[in-house]
Amino acid sequence: MRMLRKARIAKSSKPCWEFVKDKQRMRTPEEVIIFLDTVYLIEARRAGEDIICDNCGEIEGSSACSGKKHLTNRETRKLLCYQCDFYYRKNKEHRPLTVAQAHVLRVKMLADRKAGNKIVCGNCGIAEGSLGTTKPFNVNMELVMILCSPCGLHWSTDGSHRDPADNRILIINARMKQDRINHNRITCDDCGAVEGSPSCKGNHVVNKTNLKVLCSNCKKTYWGR
Repeated sequence: MRMLRKARIAKSSKPCWEFVKDKQRMRTPEEVIIFLDTVYLIEARRAGEDIICDNCGEIEGSSACSGKKHLTNRETRKLLCYQCDFYYRKNKEHRPLTVAQAHVLRVKMLADRKAGNKIVCGNCGIAEGSLGTTKPFNVNMELVMILCSPCGLHWSTDGSHRDPADNRILIINARMKQDRINHNRITCDDCGAVEGSPSCKGNHVVNKTNLKVLCSNCKKTYWGR
């Protein structure tokens, strides 16, 4: 595929005299346009000019371009990055800006993850890899936002943002789970009863209203609050 594209570029960038000698005819008006567009790209690269995608505005050579060069789409005569050109050829319409922006954000997120930089959920503010998060964060294509797994699931299910306060419950539950693995004491915030003691039936839980860790007995007191 890459060799075929290089052959097409070489063919379309031939000087007119060489084209006539090779084809035994003059260039058609369409071929002249393709020739001029190709020459412009070659000269712009030689001059070190910024080559910008007419659709998403991405500059050739940026990390979002994944090492692919921009090219002129023959149907629209627009200068497009590889991603926008591929999208157009596949769907016969220009790539939505949100999709392009989400792609750029995802490339940046992957680079930050590789470099060990902090990645934060755009909704609840929790950091990737912290207590309460087990899955890698993703970019929501619709919102163009980095979301943790719970926030992303909430948006895809309900079409609305998850309450950031829910994340505190997630963290407390994760902390209790870790305490159980390490055989640490988990005490009720109201009565001080230790989880697993004769007076407690079942595991302690987090009250969603006041975020307290409660035993089964104290949980009944807050029932309905």
